[in-house]
Amino acid sequence: MERTRLCGLILRENFGDPVEQVGIYLMKNGARPLFSIVRDCKYDRSTVQKCLRSLLQHQLIWHAPNRSAACNLYEIDMNKILWFSRYSKFIYLAKMHFDDPGELIVENLLLQGQNVMSNCVQVVSEKLDDGTKDETGDFEYHFCSLQILFAIDRHW
Repeated sequence: MERTRLCGLILRENFGDPVEQVGIYLMKNGARPLFSIVRDCKYDRSTVQKCLRSLLQHQLIWHAPNRSAACNLYEIDMNKILWFSRYSKFIYLAKMHFDDPGELIVENLLLQGQNVMSNCVQVVSEKLDDGTKDETGDFEYHFCSLQILFAIDRHW
């Protein structure tokens, strides 16, 4: 029960009240189809779908087809929710190992849940743009791309 409360507080802090209510419902009741979540959480269908999309974006829930009812079942992973409390450590370690671009890349990925490399590099290069780019504006973008490739190469 305490773990459910802690996960609910983390969800509320990071995503808001509707996501917290949907998350707590899934934690208490296990895998449920969309119509059951809508009925029991007292939110309209579009709000519940947005909550589920947000949780799926951050890979905090998974869905699987229910063969008997021909609908998807959604189930939440409380361990992944608890990772949110460690995000500051992840960002700090990225800064230690990969300097400012690495810190911004990890922060961007943690905030977005998942992202394609080109979008991530674009956002980070815009944040790093402090007059160090050349006339074409490609220096920071290229530098961030190299940082991501370096991080991937060091990981494997």
